[in-house]
Amino acid sequence: MITLRAATAEHSSDLLRLLEDNAMQGAVEMVMTRRPDYFANQHYFGTEYPLLAQDGERALGMSQLTKHQGFVNGQVTELGYLNSLRIGRHDRNRIRILKAGYNYIRQHLTPPEHCYTSIASDNKTARSLLEKGNIGLPKYHLLGELSTLAICSKRGRRSNLWQRVALDEYPQIVDFYHQQVAGYQLSPRLSVDWLRQTELPVLGYYRNGQLCGCAVIWNQQRFKQVIAVGYSLAARILKPFYNGYAGLTHRVRLPAINCTLDQSFLAFFAASDKNDIIPLIDDALTHCPSSVMTLGMGADHPLLAKVTQRFSPLIYQTCLYGVELSEGAHWDQRAISPEAAIL
Repeated sequence: MITLRAATAEHSSDLLRLLEDNAMQGAVEMVMTRRPDYFANQHYFGTEYPLLAQDGERALGMSQLTKHQGFVNGQVTELGYLNSLRIGRHDRNRIRILKAGYNYIRQHLTPPEHCYTSIASDNKTARSLLEKGNIGLPKYHLLGELSTLAICSKRGRRSNLWQRVALDEYPQIVDFYHQQVAGYQLSPRLSVDWLRQTELPVLGYYRNGQLCGCAVIWNQQRFKQVIAVGYSLAARILKPFYNGYAGLTHRVRLPAINCTLDQSFLAFFAASDKNDIIPLIDDALTHCPSSVMTLGMGADHPLLAKVTQRFSPLIYQTCLYGVELSEGAHWDQRAISPEAAIL
């Protein structure tokens, strides 16, 4: 019998096992996990509600609803991000587990009107299952595609465009960020309190004394990791040659098995002049404390091709869906701009 419950600290090992037993398939198998303790940095952006599906004491699957403020149809509203969906590889009742999870969320967690989720673009099995509209599952509405770019930090060229922002200037940073992203779907709402509490490096770009760009350097590795757990036969054979080439050409090297990708996010990145985006990324790479800097761009962003050409990143494609957990949710036809660091 499938039962759903709110996951607590005593379930951390079950949650980590489910995360790490469900690798993203491909030539490089990767897992996203939260070592050493799933709850060590809970609510790092928004309020998290992790769930565990069980049959007796056996963990069958997990998911999480994260509530946070963000922009929908040009207005600030509460968003519900459905994430960390994992089901044991050998469990046959996957649809039943999914339905039970959604029923629990509807009945016990009061999900916001506008909920969304992210699914790897090449996970055609999951996308087909959710898009065709099974009875008992919510409707999924494709909002857009996100390109997450992993760039070798050695590609950066210092031009002194960015400067560290003082605490008393955080309100200006927040206002500027919101002005730039309010017209996109799924852009998060930033807050001065969050910036102060996290103590992350906040960067500002000023031209003639006017704020023209902002970003936050966010290394999450102490509580959230991307780990390589396997390579296909072809990838294992080619990996030494590729890594040698990557080292010479300043591309992202493939990590050893069971090693964490050494990355930091260029988060909450915005610029008032789109012509500044490539120079600002270039300079931000020199501020990156890790070997890889990661940022997200909408797949339809007009500068994505130029950014890709300039920085030769590894790219991970994700589809963003609106999830209809309640009736009445409307999404305008707008470009998306979710923050990759909180997905």
